[in-house]
Amino acid sequence: FKLILLSMSEDWSWIWWSSLLAVSVVNFGWYAVAVRNQQKGDISTADKSYYTVMRRAALPFILVCAYRGWFPTIYLSRSVLIDSGFSSILLARGLASVAEVCWVFQIASALSRVNSDLALQLQLTAPPSLESSSRRCMCCCRGDRVVQMVSVLLVLLICAAECFSCTATVTTDSLYFMLEEGSWVVGFTMVLPCSIYLVLQLRKLKTRGVAVPRRVQIFCILLMVCMIVYVPWGWTMDVPANYRRWQNDTVHHKQYNTFKKGLEQAANFRVPTRSWDVW
Repeated sequence: FKLILLSMSEDWSWIWWSSLLAVSVVNFGWYAVAVRNQQKGDISTADKSYYTVMRRAALPFILVCAYRGWFPTIYLSRSVLIDSGFSSILLARGLASVAEVCWVFQIASALSRVNSDLALQLQLTAPPSLESSSRRCMCCCRGDRVVQMVSVLLVLLICAAECFSCTATVTTDSLYFMLEEGSWVVGFTMVLPCSIYLVLQLRKLKTRGVAVPRRVQIFCILLMVCMIVYVPWGWTMDVPANYRRWQNDTVHHKQYNTFKKGLEQAANFRVPTRSWDVW
């Protein structure tokens, strides 16, 4: 009976692993379609530059997702599904850091670009009775500068989060994982009101009869919905869970790795397991 359960556990692990690979294939296909669509038709120089930056930022994320799907790892326990040098915990964490910063850079770039475009459209379609000085004042008071500032701060916060995560992976100190997750939650807490602001700007443009591209509408609404779901979850579940784990380690006097020893261990030490309970 135990052998049957073990076999079933391993089967579930392989099914999960296969699904990760399938998602990676879908990601590459979606990326190829996006690149092809962006190359169709006449686009402005500014749009062409923007699309190029977004494609270049997307590619590392997609590649690392495929790599992580092929070689799954768990940082603290050093667990790996595939026992290979490519499953190095240190390598996985380093590549994940690059991918996550690229992903957040895309979000921040889109946030900044959409905010600028909407602000310009609102300025151009302002009631004709208003003088130009009043229009400029209204533009400054809309919160556009705040959104631009948040888009920069978001990337900086996630860069800090990745430093915390790499430190936690090397030392196995959960305090740094808590700081990492806290940085993510703080960053997207700032994005939440910005996303609501952009949706309100969309509504204002619609009342003026301005046609807003569908992709812009989808981005603003999807960003707002994701932030409404993620931010409360982050503050009530994610950060507290990491805090409790750190407190538990402290109570039990867990011995952390020195940075030098941790680097060597994270690079070379692995615990192969196919147990579904682990994954």
